[in-house]
Amino acid sequence: MGLRAANYGLYLNIFQISRLFFLPLLLFFVSYFLGKHLDLKAEIKPLITYVFLGCFIGNFFGNLSIKITMIQILNLSDNIFLTIFPSILDSFPLTVNTFSICFSAISIASIRKINKNQLKTIDIKPNNFVGKSENK
Repeated sequence: MGLRAANYGLYLNIFQISRLFFLPLLLFFVSYFLGKHLDLKAEIKPLITYVFLGCFIGNFFGNLSIKITMIQILNLSDNIFLTIFPSILDSFPLTVNTFSICFSAISIASIRKINKNQLKTIDIKPNNFVGKSENK
């Protein structure tokens, strides 16, 4: 006994809503922790390419698997190749969103790493504060 179309639509909506809320948070935290170990100044061009391609490929296969699952559960058609082109078109807006989330998290982690390294190199002595008199 398979799922009826109404039940499948309900489960698909629950999946889409959870994907809407949890996926950006998960992407941000994973990208942030990976960005701590990268040198953004030295690796900016390959990083942008890899992050964009990774987001596109991930969204493409996610959309493709959802459409193939819908076709198999609802018995709509036997031709799976008709879903590849719409999956490619549906992947572009999601790719831009996930790319912006990932790249901003990597940038924030890199900026924080640079600021921590700069604070470690500053030598602060107690006598250098303003308003403190020197004892001679």
